[in-house]
This record gives sequence, structure tokens and C-alpha cells, in this order.
Amino acid sequence: YRIHATRELWHQLEEKQVSLMVHYMSDMSRGHDERPLSWRNPQMDYPYKYWPDWGFGCHHFNPGMVRYLRRANPYCLVVGSPFDTFTGLLLSGFCNAQIKCAGTEGNCYVTGEMHGIKGWLKRWAFSHYQYVDLPGQASIEYMKLHQALTRRKMPKPIIVPNFIETGRFLPKHEWDEEKIHRTRMDLGVSVGVKLCLIPARLSPEKGLSGFIELLEPAMLEGWRIIIIGEGPLKAELSDLIRKRDLSEHVIIRDFIEYANMPSVYAAADLFLLPSLRDHNPLTVIEAINTGLPVAVSVKAGNVGDAVNEGVNGWKLPIDDKKAFRAVLEEVFNTDIERLRDMGRHSYEDQAPFWDVKKGIAHFISALGI
Repeated sequence: YRIHATRELWHQLEEKQVSLMVHYMSDMSRGHDERPLSWRNPQMDYPYKYWPDWGFGCHHFNPGMVRYLRRANPYCLVVGSPFDTFTGLLLSGFCNAQIKCAGTEGNCYVTGEMHGIKGWLKRWAFSHYQYVDLPGQASIEYMKLHQALTRRKMPKPIIVPNFIETGRFLPKHEWDEEKIHRTRMDLGVSVGVKLCLIPARLSPEKGLSGFIELLEPAMLEGWRIIIIGEGPLKAELSDLIRKRDLSEHVIIRDFIEYANMPSVYAAADLFLLPSLRDHNPLTVIEAINTGLPVAVSVKAGNVGDAVNEGVNGWKLPIDDKKAFRAVLEEVFNTDIERLRDMGRHSYEDQAPFWDVKKGIAHFISALGI
């Protein structure tokens, strides 16, 4: 999903007569069997190289890459996940450049290990960079937590959001009404029924069980909730839906090809994500760009950037069942005109934060290139 942003970086650097080379720690097809085929075999038109990997799983070890970059001594070196792999740690500590920038998805809601040897290694790695690119405000707070635990100087933050292909996820008002109608019919949503969309893997961290347990049939009068995804909790969630007599209102659909998802977003009236932990879910950004009102867990890393509460959506207080239920009742009592107005604010007010051209230009400027 970073390919289009990397392509934009390549184009903007070319305009400045600066060359870009992208070094990958492994072939993208490795270890991602659950991903769509197009994600595992991407088409890239910028200069890149896959390096032989002697690591295991996601613990990449690429001695050839480290040796090459030590000798190359690049003007600017950007390392994603500087401590999650053996290669990242080696690049952090032993490869030099005039400008070094780390990248992390960590945020104050999903911090990972902050203490012990793992926490020390993270701060050791960060201390070898002048800059760190972060996807949003919650990640700035994450870096402040690290700084409070060390005398080492943590790198200067640069906000570089996780971008989506905005040309793919068009706002609702640009869609053909007939296409939206056909998509709703394919999803089994009739005219006059409001559609709440939850694209999420059926796994514990997405918080679907706790969400469903708070729903009642009366709360969902006039609504259809469609959960799109696959995962280990499918049978358990299906049973829970039946036990709570929600089968007419809550439907689990199998995975839908990524190429077909834009029309599904456009056919929806609301996006909802009740995650217990979620670094920076792209689905939130896709919904915002489509012009949907959004109800997002307070544990999602980009909730602060995505939700202007009461204007374009709601923050879901998932740690407080009583408060969570009260917010859900408010959400599902909202009339369609209000939902459309909130969706307009999503697209007009929030979506520009994820503008790829402006975001990449800001990144280049912040690095002083």
C-alpha cells in the first residue's frame, strides 16, 4: 500500500535531480499469504532491489544490503521499522548518511514493549537518526513516551501519513447512482435501509465480539451492518449474531477483492471500526476519502486525525461498556441527512490530511532536500 506514495516520492525527487533507490528486505510475496495477490506481486516503476534474506518470518537479516549501504554512504537514508528486524538494527547503528530518517507506525495507543531490553533497543535505534517519520499525532505522543525514558536524544518528528490511492476511493458524490444501487443490491441492502460498513479481519484485536455483544435488534431498526473479512473468529462471531437475534441486521461477508471495495464504500452510509488495538488502519482513510461519517475506536492510531467528534463522526470508548453502548445508540439513531452532512465534513475537512502530493512535498522539505 506504500507503493503509490513511494512513486510520488520518486517523481518529486527527480524534479530536484535527486535519485531514489528502494531496497526491500524480501520479496513481497513472502509471508503474506493472507494478502490479495496484487499486493503480493506488485508492479513498481521506480528503481528498487529485493535483497537475499537470511532471516526467518518477519525477522529479516540482509547482510548484503547492510554491506552495500555501508559502502554507498548515501546522502539520505530512510529506514522503515529501524528495530523490528535484524537488518533494521544494523542499518540504524552501522550505516551512515548525511541525513538519516527512521520510520515507525508506533503510537501511544499501541506502544509495544517500552521497557526491558526491547524498549532499550528501540531507543538505541532511534537515537541514531536525526528524524523520524510518523503517521499522525498519536505517534508524536509515542515518541514523547520514549524520550521520557532515556537521556538519549530522540529524533525530530515529521508527520508523513499513511496514504491511500485517492484516485481509487472516489467521494460518494462522484459515483454513478446506478452503480451504487447495484452494489447495494449485491450486498443485500434494500432501498431505504441504512448501511454500516465494517471491513475488518475477524480476529480478536478488531473488537468485533465486544461490539456485537452491545447490540440489540431494536437499536438497529432500519440498519444493516455488513462485516467484510475473514479470520479465526468467523464461527464464533456468527454464533454470537444468532444468539443475540441479530441475523436480520448484522451480516458477515467473505473477503471482497480490493479492486471492488471502492464501490462498497460508496454504497455505505456509515463506516465503523471497534478495534481493541490498531496501529493506523487504512480502512479509516479509505472511508474518509469516500465521504463517509466514521465511528472509530479510541484505540485506533489515526482516530485523532480522522475524527472531529460530532462533526464528521464519533470516537468509540471501547474500554467503557456503558459509554460505548451510549455512543452506539446515538450513532444508530442518527438520521440519513445528518449522516450525509457528516460524510461531507469527512471529505472536505479531514481527507486533505492524507493528500499524497502535499504530504510527500512536506516530507522532502522537512528533510532539507
